[in-house]
Order: sequence, then C-alpha cells, then structure tokens
Amino acid sequence: VEHPLETGSANSVVFGPIIEAQYGPWSAVANLTLVHFFGGDPDERDPKWDFAYAPQIKYDATENWAFALEAYGTVDRLGNSGTPDETRVLFGDFDQHRMGPLIYYTYRSENNAIDIDTDAEFGEEKDEGTTVTIGVGLLAGLNQNTPEATLKWSVEVEF
Repeated sequence: VEHPLETGSANSVVFGPIIEAQYGPWSAVANLTLVHFFGGDPDERDPKWDFAYAPQIKYDATENWAFALEAYGTVDRLGNSGTPDETRVLFGDFDQHRMGPLIYYTYRSENNAIDIDTDAEFGEEKDEGTTVTIGVGLLAGLNQNTPEATLKWSVEVEF
C-alpha cells in the first residue's frame, strides 16, 4: 500500500507475483503487478486498475560482472476501469514501455564476515559480509508515450 505525503493525492495498492528461475550463470525474473488507485481529492479521483511489469534476463559473466536485458512498462486503465479526466478522454491513456541492456558490478567485502554457523542443525549459514552492486544501462522507449531513452542506474547494498 502506498500513501503519498501530498494532500489530495490518490493512494494505491500494488500486488502481484515475482517469478524467478536460474540455470547456471543465467537467471530470469518477472515482476508482474496490478496497481489500484483509490482515495485522494474527490474532484481528481480516478479509481483505475493498471498492470505493471519488470522482467529481467541476466548472465553472470564473472563473480563481479553481470550483463542483463531488462524491460519496464505500465498498461493504463485495465478494462476501462476508473473515471478518466478530460485529458485522458481526449488523448487516451499513456501506456509506457521501455527495454534495454544493463551492466552490473558487484563488490563483496569479506573482511567483516562473522561465522554464525553455530547450529548447523537449523541450517544457518556463514555471514559473507557486505555486498554492493552497482548497475547502469540505457533503456529505449518502445512506444510514442515513452521517452526515447531512459538512463537506469541502481545501487544495492546487502548486509
């Protein structure tokens, strides 16, 4: 559930499965979600349902480097749900779709590793320290409602 801090803005609930598969150095992830908007300013209320997706196919080339193909998109107003404003009625919804290559670099710090495998009976594992993954890539817009290019960068810290 998402609740914006701006007064009058609509709330949303986002839910759906994350599907993952891995075969050797290859992995695939599909994050599929339904998004429902509710509440907010009665004059601007649009209780619509959207579909959003974020699939990734990734190849781990080495322990530190990985290459991926990712896509992100949103399909507005499933089944003509909600109450579109004048702009949406006049110009239609604004589905967005983008896709492109990314490169990821992972740094693993093992100097702060702590052995927590004190009770192997319960399947506890050794803490491998902190991992930092930095990703960067360029996604191309796939339709007229999406910018021609989008720079994606990410930083993930796992500890």
